[in-house]
Amino acid sequence: MTVLGAGGPLSAQQIGLPDGDWSGLRLGAQVGRGDLGAQVFGRDLDLGRIDGLGLHAGYDRDLGRAVLGAELAVDRVTVDDLDDSGVLVRLRARLGADLGRVQPYLSAGIARLTADALSETVPVFGAGLDVAVTPHMTVGLDYSRMDIDDALEDRLGGRGVPVDADLMQVRAAWRF
Repeated sequence: MTVLGAGGPLSAQQIGLPDGDWSGLRLGAQVGRGDLGAQVFGRDLDLGRIDGLGLHAGYDRDLGRAVLGAELAVDRVTVDDLDDSGVLVRLRARLGADLGRVQPYLSAGIARLTADALSETVPVFGAGLDVAVTPHMTVGLDYSRMDIDDALEDRLGGRGVPVDADLMQVRAAWRF
C-alpha cells in the first residue's frame, strides 16, 4: 500500500500500518444486538431483540496463511420482549485467514447463557472479520449463533422448547 505524503509516496510501514502478524494476546470490548426466537407447536415465535455489551480476551497464533486462536467473551445481555437480562459467556476456538491487515474467521465452542428465564450451556458457532487499523488496534464484526434445544425444559414439565439466539457485535481490541 502506498500513500502520497507531502514529501512523496509513503509505504505502509512508514506510516505505522500493521504488517499482518496476528500472533499475540488481545483484549477488547464489544457491543451489538440480535434476535431470540423459539419454535412452539411447529410455529416460529419471536421472543425479542437481544442487546449485548461485554469484554473479550483471546490469543492468536499466526501460522502464515492461517491464524489459530482461542477466545473468552463475557457479555451482559438483555432481551427486550421478555424483560429479562443475564450473562452470556462464550469460549470459542477460531480459525482465520491471514490476509494482511484483514482476518476473516470462523469460530466454534461452547456458550453459557444464564438469565431469569433460562440457564443453558450449548454449542456456539460463528464467523467474523477483524481489521488492523494500527499495529496494536483492531476493529471488527462478530456473529454468533446458539441453538438452545432444550431451553425451559424444567419449567415446562420435562418438555423443552427449541430456542435460537443470533448475536451480531461490533468489536474493538488492543493487541499485545
